[in-house]
Amino acid sequence: MKCSSTFAQQSSAQTEIIVHYKNLYPEGIAYHAATERIFLSSVSLRKIITVDNNGKAADFIAEGEYGFETGLGMKTDKHKNHLWALSSGKNKKTAALYQFDIESKMMINKYVFTADKKIFFNDLCFDNNQNIYITDSDNMDLYKLDKESGKLELFFKDEIIRYPNGICFDPVNNNLIIASGNEGLVKLSLDDKKASIIGMPNGQSVGLDGIYYHQQTIIGIFNGS
Repeated sequence: MKCSSTFAQQSSAQTEIIVHYKNLYPEGIAYHAATERIFLSSVSLRKIITVDNNGKAADFIAEGEYGFETGLGMKTDKHKNHLWALSSGKNKKTAALYQFDIESKMMINKYVFTADKKIFFNDLCFDNNQNIYITDSDNMDLYKLDKESGKLELFFKDEIIRYPNGICFDPVNNNLIIASGNEGLVKLSLDDKKASIIGMPNGQSVGLDGIYYHQQTIIGIFNGS
């Protein structure tokens, strides 16, 4: 596993899509290959929009529909035409995971998690068995939605992933890769739940937001300095 430093460089083959949507403040992003659509979740407008290859935007769900609050991480399910999206309210003790049908735009399931402390579900990923893992950026917690039981439960808790943000899955080594707020990249083995720190390029340690796995390389979105 290596951490790519190319996120700090521009590619000569870079393609730009400009989205004209007032006050959107997008946070989560997901791509659905079958329909060639991009999904963006909005922090300020409490909605999800779709964008085509020409930058044309349209609502996927309306503002506050299904009780949707601050829009955060999203992923499309490659096995089904489903969009999974996280929504968290600021300074609240509840957060939710939504499952939508992409074609009908209808909600299939809504998993609400309530805690005795502030929680902030931020990003998610699938493992090889289609279980879902969710970072809680207000704490040092990682949650799991078990595919078989349908239960959303605390999976891992440790100082090494304090204030976790982005998360992705390494299918080759069966590891979760987590962008920790205080340690940078952390890998967590799903075989034995052992966590260790991955070295970061250019001396950077924190500030990674969304992260993506590609051919045993991590591509990260970096915020801050």
